[in-house]
Amino acid sequence: MFISSERQQVDVPFNQYEFDTNYLYTFYECGTYQITSDRFQESATVVVYSESSIKTYKRRLQEPKVVGELPISCPFGDKIRLESPDRFVTIYYTLDGRIPTRRHEDVQIYNPDERISLVKPGLLVIRAYSTEDQKLASAVTTTWPILVMENEGLNNATTMWKNCNISLTASLARPNKIYGEIHVEPEYCDLIDHFELYVDDVARGTNLNSYELNFAAGGFAGGKQYEIHIVAYPIDIIVNEQPIVSNKRVCFSVEEISDQYFEVLYFKDVRNQQGSQQRSAINQFR
Repeated sequence: MFISSERQQVDVPFNQYEFDTNYLYTFYECGTYQITSDRFQESATVVVYSESSIKTYKRRLQEPKVVGELPISCPFGDKIRLESPDRFVTIYYTLDGRIPTRRHEDVQIYNPDERISLVKPGLLVIRAYSTEDQKLASAVTTTWPILVMENEGLNNATTMWKNCNISLTASLARPNKIYGEIHVEPEYCDLIDHFELYVDDVARGTNLNSYELNFAAGGFAGGKQYEIHIVAYPIDIIVNEQPIVSNKRVCFSVEEISDQYFEVLYFKDVRNQQGSQQRSAINQFR
């Protein structure tokens, strides 16, 4: 074991220790000490306070407690409230049974406004402790295992998302602009967060709200062929599901012929090569 500070160092060889024998070290000066050991990879930090500081904090902090009766099983999305009898404390907690006093990514700070949301199905164990000014700390409280039920609403939403389809129709009204209409089946689908327009399999950065089923897009050069489609993205509660891709439409833009504009409208469903093709021509004179 090695104990060090800026003022003093104590180095006791490991081979001088005996099994099940406790060694007491007395700190004679206030300060922060770093303790390392040949048996453990991580070091420990010890903060020594003066006697007057200790008298200021006459008691140890009490453990945080769960408000109300904690059931053995809880529905998905239920919330658990923690509280501490001590004021102005910060509560740290984990949901996987790990010790919250050791800093790692699973340690969370308790927010009394949001409480603890049970949004992960399966067994969980809450462990929590309170700290004040990073000087005093309570003991760690541990709950019994809690079973969080499956989210039936999410399962239904996921099924609805998998059964949702979108299709695209479009028309050329000007040499450089396309007007499109998005069709959603079923018609009432509140699981779509937004749409995104793709031109030649490249996102144009045009995000459409879920209720914007009619849109216009410009910037198309005359006399060229474009392939467009729409991608629908789900709302946040739907995870691990792919966006929905619409059918693709091939558009031939306007060609300029002499003093006339000859606008050709040609749309083909790329996903259905056997589908019908539509062609129309509009002569526009200056």
